[in-house]
Order: sequence, then structure tokens, then C-alpha cells
Amino acid sequence: MEYTILDYIPQRPPFVMVDNIVTCNEDYCKTTFEVRQDNLLLEGDTLLEGGVIENIAQSCAARIGYLAIHLKMQSVRIGVIGGIKDLEIHRRPKIGDTVTTEISTVLSDFGDMSILNAKSTCNGQVIATGEIKVALI
Repeated sequence: MEYTILDYIPQRPPFVMVDNIVTCNEDYCKTTFEVRQDNLLLEGDTLLEGGVIENIAQSCAARIGYLAIHLKMQSVRIGVIGGIKDLEIHRRPKIGDTVTTEISTVLSDFGDMSILNAKSTCNGQVIATGEIKVALI
């Protein structure tokens, strides 16, 4: 069976902020996302900070969905943000830019909560970093 990003995340168009999973395992997940002109979180030709955060959150959701389907053989559960720590947004990507987001596990299987590090890059430059806590419901 061939999967699309919509199989892994609960969000639906027009609020999808992840296009592809490049690679994913229990400890690491890499996603890509192209900023398009019809994105709901644009200001002028740039993605708002909230859009950068949403891309990180949806990258975490993609990881959860991927692991559920491919490693745990379970249905995809919904994750909610339990907290964001040390978030730094260095710049906002523009329409046409591709954002690559890397999620790495700090602590997982802490009940239904995981603590993850996130790093987003665009055109070879780091645009955002931070730590995110995700709880499964």
C-alpha cells in the first residue's frame, strides 16, 4: 500500500504544513514542506511564525503517524502540544521556499508523552529550533 502525508497527520487541506516524510524511525524524522501562495499563514510573501511552529508540530504528528502505521501496526493517534521550550525563529521562509524539519527524540515512551527536539532549515540556513512536548490522546 502506498501512503501519503494525509495518512499520517490529522490535519486536512487547506491547513496541511508538511508535504513529505523523507526518513523516519523511532529516534529521528525528517520532513519537507513547500511554502505555497495559498497558505493560510502568510503575511505578504512570507510564512508567519505561527506557520513555522505549525510545520514543526505537524512534523511531530507525521512522526507519530508513521511510527503507528509502520512500526507499531496501530491506528494513528492524535497528538497535542503539551509545551514548547527554547523556541527560536531566526527567519521566516518565503513563498516557493522548501522547509526541511528534523525531529529528534529527547525522551519517548514516557507514558503517552514524548519530548522532541526540532530544527527547521531553509536554503541551507537554520530558521527555527526548539523543544516540543507532545501528548497522545
